[in-house]
Amino acid sequence: MRLSRLTLLAVPAALALAACNGDDVTTETRPPLAGVRYINAVPDTSRLDFRMVDQLEYSANTISGTGGLNFRDGTEYFPTEAKARHIKVFSLADTLISTVQQVLVDTTITFEANKNYTLLLAGTSRNKQARFRVIEDTPAAPASGQIAVRAYNAGAGPMDAWVVASTTTALSGTPTFGSVADLAASAYRSQPTGAFAVRVTAPGSTTAVASLAAAAGAAGTALQNPTAGATVAGTVFSAYIFPRSVAGTRAPQTAAFTTAGVQLFVDKLPPNTIVK
Repeated sequence: MRLSRLTLLAVPAALALAACNGDDVTTETRPPLAGVRYINAVPDTSRLDFRMVDQLEYSANTISGTGGLNFRDGTEYFPTEAKARHIKVFSLADTLISTVQQVLVDTTITFEANKNYTLLLAGTSRNKQARFRVIEDTPAAPASGQIAVRAYNAGAGPMDAWVVASTTTALSGTPTFGSVADLAASAYRSQPTGAFAVRVTAPGSTTAVASLAAAAGAAGTALQNPTAGATVAGTVFSAYIFPRSVAGTRAPQTAAFTTAGVQLFVDKLPPNTIVK
């Protein structure tokens, strides 16, 4: 789920459920929680449904919250019970029962409490090579007045990423993140708050194949917490670089998908301003 192409972080929250039986009140004890988000980087499929099938409570499921994910889309972090979790990925390419029930991935992944994870589904579905890449998102808080950005290559082949002022800024010199390899991340880079864009090129090139401006965000007040963004100190981003869609498949075939693409996701929210 993206909001203005910016996926906001929903960190594990303290959740309690109460049920009344006569004069008794029973409070459910919250289990240890992790944060789990999904990103669809499979370039030869349409919409996919990601589900934890071992239990209903404290599970990361796209069908109830987002109706599945298209290629290059991602979710927020879902509060998820931290332990070994059974996860399946289903095709939602059309309404045919045989297609909807097709299982693309069936796996078990263990999550630790108080950690955030990205489950990046990469590879292709045609040859049954789609697999989860488990990414532990543990960025440090940026220094006062700063934000941080990194690049993650979701299977586009080696790419350069440039963090510049706007989507039309001419590229020259050394890229911010040079030759980021497939399924690898750069280090985080801190910078002052302010508008920025990410432009992506082939290694050694200054011709951008994809560009995206970061959402500005909004400062917090005593009545409202801040919205993560380029102008809000403490925000930490990952710029995910995606491959082009495979021609002739159900993946999107519009012009934006005929080359590599880039999306920004928030790995860490700025500090809250509401005092509890």
